[in-house]
Amino acid sequence: MKKDWKNFINDLDIPVEFKKKDKFQFEFLHKDEFNEKYNVADAKFPSAYLMDKSGFDLFISQYEMNAVKSIDELKNLVNQKIKKFAL
Repeated sequence: MKKDWKNFINDLDIPVEFKKKDKFQFEFLHKDEFNEKYNVADAKFPSAYLMDKSGFDLFISQYEMNAVKSIDELKNLVNQKIKKFAL
């Protein structure tokens, strides 16, 4: 993971399902691993999901993820989504 991205993630102040000593742990899974572990109907890849007690919500779509060309664009997209989802 790039240092700039890791620092950005560690500075986020939102609830995250997977926690560890440095605040966040992210799970990066191949499509088959994700489907086997979580069985999300109609999952598209690459994408990002929010998980809560009731299941998954699409956080960043496949289209949005594929449009990102830099770490800065990804950070801006994540910040926009945080506001949209009121996290």
